[in-house]
Amino acid sequence: MSDLTLPTPPHKMEPGPIRFSELHAELYPDCRRIHVTVTTEGEGHRPSLDFQLKDASGTTISRSVIVENYDQQTDFTMHILKSDYAMPLALYCKAYFDQTDFSAEQTIPVTES
Repeated sequence: MSDLTLPTPPHKMEPGPIRFSELHAELYPDCRRIHVTVTTEGEGHRPSLDFQLKDASGTTISRSVIVENYDQQTDFTMHILKSDYAMPLALYCKAYFDQTDFSAEQTIPVTES
């Protein structure tokens, strides 16, 4: 057998410092959905993103996880399945490479459209 060195695959996840350059959450007029925009910056490549939408009592009313996010900017819609929640709402976001080491965390209020 030869001592052939294989290149590192381009999709390999590399941990590194990450920060949120943009995090925005806006409640749709129907009060059942949230439009979320997140932009990450830093040396890390393909972090996982964990979003939790909480009401005024601290109850999680929606959660979304993006595993190994590929794009630096991502827009998506979170759906609120619980019909009885207390305003105001807050969005909690964590970026991580493994579930014990959070690279970035941020909490923002949800704006109403």
